[in-house]
Amino acid sequence: MNIEERVKQILAKILNADPSKIDRHFSAEFVKEWDSLQQMNIIVALEEEFGIRFGEAESILLKNYSSLQAAVKKKLDD
Repeated sequence: MNIEERVKQILAKILNADPSKIDRHFSAEFVKEWDSLQQMNIIVALEEEFGIRFGEAESILLKNYSSLQAAVKKKLDD
């Protein structure tokens, strides 16, 4: 499974969403279940899945599928 699919699976599991509905427009702005607690759960799950760490300021900005997958890719490339 590639990075995009792994991020999608994490979002789907935490937010009880259909993975096929998760696309570049999927964001906290439009998903009522995506609150501050779920934001932290998403960040922790991504850190555990990929063996990476996000800073607090960085974590706050990652509120959509596109930014999450881009941030994971960047961390893995560093």
